[in-house]
Amino acid sequence: MAQPGKLMAGNANSALYYQPSNRFKPTGLVDGMAASFIVAIFLGLAYAFAIGMMPIIYGDLILCGGFGYLVGIMTARLMILRKVRNLRIVRIVAIVSALVGYYTCWVVWVYSILSKWDTTLTPTPLIENPAFLWRAILAINEQGTWSVGTHGMAGGNVNGIMLWVVWVMEATGFLIAAMVGVSRVQMPPYCEVCGAWCRDIGEICTFQPGHSTQIKKALESKDFTVIEQFGPAPRNSRFWNRLDLQMCAGCGATNMVTLVVVGRSGARPVLGRYSSTPTGGSILVRLASLAAGGRRSGKEGETDTSTVFSNLLLNQEQTVAVLESCERMGFPGPKAVIGQVTRSK
Repeated sequence: MAQPGKLMAGNANSALYYQPSNRFKPTGLVDGMAASFIVAIFLGLAYAFAIGMMPIIYGDLILCGGFGYLVGIMTARLMILRKVRNLRIVRIVAIVSALVGYYTCWVVWVYSILSKWDTTLTPTPLIENPAFLWRAILAINEQGTWSVGTHGMAGGNVNGIMLWVVWVMEATGFLIAAMVGVSRVQMPPYCEVCGAWCRDIGEICTFQPGHSTQIKKALESKDFTVIEQFGPAPRNSRFWNRLDLQMCAGCGATNMVTLVVVGRSGARPVLGRYSSTPTGGSILVRLASLAAGGRRSGKEGETDTSTVFSNLLLNQEQTVAVLESCERMGFPGPKAVIGQVTRSK
């Protein structure tokens, strides 16, 4: 499956590769923000009730990361739905949404504690008056809310500086998890001509591996016969090249291909010889490869992937040319796609 420009920095060569335009309509931004805030409020409510029922502090940390992650994912998806293509704006909205959800959690949690002391209290002043909420938090911090047992000794309520440390760690974790959630959502290429996200066609052909620099330069110069020169990859091959396609299903003006090196499980060290993406070495190198588009398998017969390049732009004629090259190699799929491209002319 093609890697359609995650919500991360794109390729530096804007003349050859797709770059997000960073455009958006004000109405789309407002709608996306409103929807994100509503979702964050509901997630904040759910998070408050969940930590109220969680007796283990380590479980609270997992819940914190999980709900923050969901806020980030949902915000990114809603902004994509409203056609916001500006990464910086998406991140800012995600941070604000996380703060809205976290504020909601605090309101519910503080109310659940104060209502035990004052049965006439309503959540309204906590919602409308952040200063009142802050004073309540200070009072709770002074008294403490939960205890920690030590080896052979009864632990007292955690309060003061120690409780502030826990709360700061929780807030930081919530925001970091939200940013991780945003980064995991893929922003598809967008056709500015007809105003629609491009469709992921997926794999159009596979061919035998070769030096990635040679293949990359040939494809960048629109010499698609290089695919035929390498020929189809044998069925029993341990590693091969895969070409993925994304295209605008409307006007056909925005199309792009992604080249991925694929290896069967256990062939990952070999992938480094054929790909510009690091694949072997330490766990940090492998994590970097995964973030760049690689996938690590855990079962025999599954595959590892390493992206050579993503989203090389093609016009309609070039798209037809690469599909015809794949078709001449015996792949049946490109024939139907050629029809889609020619019909959009």
